[in-house]
Parts: sequence; structure tokens; C-alpha cells
Amino acid sequence: NDTAPAQRTLNIRNTIPICLNSILYKAHVLLANLYGDSNSTAEDSHRESASNLKAAILDLMWDSNKLAFYDFNLTSNARNPVFTVAHFYPFWNGIFPDQILKNETAAFASFSSVNFVLNKYNGTYPTTFLQTGQQWDAPNSWPPHNYIVLNALRNLPSNLSTTAVPNPPSGKSTYSRCV
Repeated sequence: NDTAPAQRTLNIRNTIPICLNSILYKAHVLLANLYGDSNSTAEDSHRESASNLKAAILDLMWDSNKLAFYDFNLTSNARNPVFTVAHFYPFWNGIFPDQILKNETAAFASFSSVNFVLNKYNGTYPTTFLQTGQQWDAPNSWPPHNYIVLNALRNLPSNLSTTAVPNPPSGKSTYSRCV
């Protein structure tokens, strides 16, 4: 297969990745915690950077209609429409939109792809659902991504829901909201 054309359409140089930015957010939070009271200037600087980065992530990369995070494309000045495992990185790193924290139905919908995909791919979550001819194409999966998906789910606040997990109607899935 000649996959070079598929690779050229990924536009990596003009993409602001949600996964990397949420990791950078968490790094600033952890660095601020390391300083503690020993260097309040450095601590404050890291907390401010984390706060600014979190605000930018929520503003640029959160799609409130699809209830998902997406990479930001500088060429089109819009969110990338491709849903990937990167959607879960902000949750894994402690970034939750108010829309998710205040609405258990929205939280369930934001994570609805987990059940659908894990059932479809026998307990693994592929990096992407694109066919680029590369090792990350579905149904292939990488263990670190599965770890991130499951820990993102674990990071949901325990007080988010007071009811049992809703079950979609038989044969139906809420995954279509993410696509």
C-alpha cells in the first residue's frame, strides 16, 4: 500500500494536539506542587501557566455539541473533526468542562464510546479509526492508551451521579454523538 497520500493529509505541523497540551497542563500542576512553600514565585508561575493552558484547552478543543475534545487545526482555524483516543487525555489529566461536571447525562455521553469500542474491539481502544496503513490504525491498540482511557473514566468525580449507570436501548449506541 502507498500510504504516503494518507500521511500528507494528517497536517501534523498545523495541529495543536489535545493530548500534548493536557499533559503540559498536568506537568505545570505537578511542578507547582513540587515547589510548595519553598518558592512561591515559581509555584505561582506554574499555577498560572496551568490555569491559562486549561482555559485554552477548554476554549479551543472542547466541542460542547459532540461532548468531546479534539485537536485544533491551525490551517482551518477549527477543531479537527477526527475523533481519537486523545479525547480522553484531558480527563486523565484532570481537565473537566463544567458541562460534564454538572450533568451526568453529558458525562455518560462523553464516555459512551468506551463501551461501544471496547465491545467492538475485544477490550482494546484503538488510537484512531483512520485507515492510514500505520500501526495505530483500528483495530490495533497500544496499552498506554487503554490505561489512559480507563483512568480518565476513573477520574470522573464520584459525586457526579447518584443514579445507576444508564443503559442505552437495546441495539443502540450513543457513540454517534462523538463521530
